[in-house]
Amino acid sequence: YKGQEHFNPWSILSYFSHGQEKMLYWGRTGSSGMIGKLFGAHALDMDLSALFNDKELYLQTDLDFSYSDIAESEDARFTFLFSAGYLTSKRSEDGAVALYIPNRETREILKKLLLDNYGRPGQRIIDLRSALLSHDTDAVCRFFMWLLPVLSQDDYADWRVYQASTAIITALAFEDYYVDQEIASGEGRCDIFITPKKGHECGIVIEVKSIKYKTSYQRLSQRAESCLAQIKSKNYPAQMFRKGMKKVHAFGIAFYKASVSVLSETIDCPDA
Repeated sequence: YKGQEHFNPWSILSYFSHGQEKMLYWGRTGSSGMIGKLFGAHALDMDLSALFNDKELYLQTDLDFSYSDIAESEDARFTFLFSAGYLTSKRSEDGAVALYIPNRETREILKKLLLDNYGRPGQRIIDLRSALLSHDTDAVCRFFMWLLPVLSQDDYADWRVYQASTAIITALAFEDYYVDQEIASGEGRCDIFITPKKGHECGIVIEVKSIKYKTSYQRLSQRAESCLAQIKSKNYPAQMFRKGMKKVHAFGIAFYKASVSVLSETIDCPDA
């Protein structure tokens, strides 16, 4: 975590007692059914992308909760993950509680449970990463055409569902990048900001929009074009260029129910 190695003593002892066979030992000591149900019902209401990018979540609350609060309170959902041993806490100077994933084993368990909620995309996650890095819009579109039927019909009415799903999936695909939502950059706030942690010269920005009412594919494509235009007009890549990025892949993604249009453009650093 943040460049430091954190080990689970139970897993270390189990590793040596099983002939140094690599497996998720801690995750096999109990049932994860409740966590799976939590993700199934509330994954889109939780800022999970931050956790999977080695960031801390700050809660202005004590680590006490009631199961009845889980449906209504995001803090209660994260507190439940803490109580179940999937998150570790520390107290910040202002009294807030910081929660984070303590080690790689726990991360892999949570990642598996979350991917189960999305129909176990597996190889599709790897393909999505490759498609975004090569700005292959057809491949990105194919991924979302597969993903969208996984969402419920009720979710289609809220554009934030599309944004949250895109952020969570990209966070799982880009573990060597920071994936942030609603980041201030340029002259506005970018929906999804994918920044290399180190060793890369290319960043990715994604703007997401949706159409509530029945529409044509032409209008959906125009909506995706407006996303790209917003990225450029508000200069969302500015922060990445200041950090030394040589280029940024910009994606405009527009949704209508289970339909999607994806457009992309590579923006070069003006000072390169």
